[in-house]
Amino acid sequence: MVNIYETILIMIIYLLFPFCVELLYQVTYQNQNQKTNPYSYLLAVITSIYFITRFGIENHPLIVILYLNIPLLMVYQKKDTTLAILLSVFISMIGIMYTKIPRFIFLISYILLFYFFNLYQKEKIKFSNYIVFFDIILITNTLFFKFDNSNIYYFLVILSFIILSFLTDLIKKYGENAICFHRTLKDLEEEKQLRMSLFQITHEIKNPITVCKGYLDMFDVNNKNHALKYVPILKEEIARVLILIEDFLQITKIKINKDLMDATMLLEENKRNFELLFKKNHIDCKFEIPDDEIYIYADYQRLNQVLINLIKNGMEALDNNKKMEVKMNIQNNKIEILVKDYGKGMDKEQLEKIKTPFFTTKVGGTGLGLYLSDEIIKAHEGSIIYDSKKNKGTTVCVTLPYKKDVKFT
Repeated sequence: MVNIYETILIMIIYLLFPFCVELLYQVTYQNQNQKTNPYSYLLAVITSIYFITRFGIENHPLIVILYLNIPLLMVYQKKDTTLAILLSVFISMIGIMYTKIPRFIFLISYILLFYFFNLYQKEKIKFSNYIVFFDIILITNTLFFKFDNSNIYYFLVILSFIILSFLTDLIKKYGENAICFHRTLKDLEEEKQLRMSLFQITHEIKNPITVCKGYLDMFDVNNKNHALKYVPILKEEIARVLILIEDFLQITKIKINKDLMDATMLLEENKRNFELLFKKNHIDCKFEIPDDEIYIYADYQRLNQVLINLIKNGMEALDNNKKMEVKMNIQNNKIEILVKDYGKGMDKEQLEKIKTPFFTTKVGGTGLGLYLSDEIIKAHEGSIIYDSKKNKGTTVCVTLPYKKDVKFT
C-alpha cells in the first residue's frame, strides 16, 4: 500500500513541478515588464511529459497514459490548438506502444476531446464542464487497459487523475490571480513613485517660492535700492525653480553635476538671502564662516537646495528661543556644515524616522524635504546626521568629502 501512495505522489511531483516553476517564473520575472513568454510554458509542458514518461512508462503505464493528459488539459486551457493536436498524437502513440488499448479508441477519444474543446472555445460550455467530459472520456479508455495490479491500485490512479484534472482549473484561476496580484503591486509601486515625485516637486518648489514671496512682500516698487537688491535674489530663486521642474519632469534620480565650487560662498549666499527674513521674524542667527576659500567638487545648486531646506526647517522649529547657528569647519579631511536651532526638537522615535519618506512633524508637511536632502548628500558621497532633544533644539551635521589640494585647472 505504501508503494502505491509513494508512486502516485512521485509521479504527481514529476507532473506538476515544471508548471509550478513556470508559474513562479511568470510572476516574478516576466510580469515585471507586463509581458508573457510562450516558450516558458512550452518548456514546462515538454519537461512534465518527459519526466513522467521517462520515469514511469516501464513500471506504471496506466499512470503515465492518464497523467500525460494533464499537460494536454493545460494546453487546452491555454487554447493552443496546434500544440493540443501534437500532444494528442504523441499520447496516442505512447498508448499504442505500451498498452493493448485498440487504436480506434484513442482516435475516437481525442476527436471527442477536440469537439468539446471547440465548444469551450466558442464559450458554449465552461471549462469546469469541459473537465467533466475530459475525465469521462479518458477514464473510459482505462476499461480496455490490461494490468495485473490490485483494484486499489486502479482506484487510486483514477481518483488521483480526477483530482489532478480539476486541480488544473484551480491552477488556472489562482495562477491568473497571482499574476494579476503581482501586476497590481507593480502598478501600486509605480503609482507610489509617481506620487512621491509629485510630492517632491511640490515641496521643493515651495521653498524658493516662499523666499520670493517674502521678498515681494517687503518690495517697494518706488525704492530703487530695493530693486537693485531684491531682483537678483528673485531671479536666482526662479532659476532654482526651473531647475527643479526640469528634474522632476524626467521622474528619474536626482542628477548631480559636480564642478569646482567654493563652499564658503554657499554659506555667504544663504546668509545674505535669509538675512531679511531673519530680521522680519526676529530670529538671531549666527553664521560662522571660514575666512579662507574652501574648494570642493560638488553641485552648487543641489547643496544650496539642501542648505535652504535645513535652515528653513530650523526657522519653523523655533518657538520662544529664536536662536540659530550655521557654521562650517574642516575635520579629518571632511567639511562639516552645522545647522543648529534652539527650537522644539524631536523625541527619540521622531528622530529615528526623520529620513523616512512621508514622515513629517510639521502640519501640512509632505515629509520629503529631508529625504530628498539626504539623497542629494549621498550622491555627493557624504552624510547627514541629526541630533535632537525634545524642547532643546536640533543640530544637523552635513558631512562632505574634502581634498585640501583641490585647485582650479
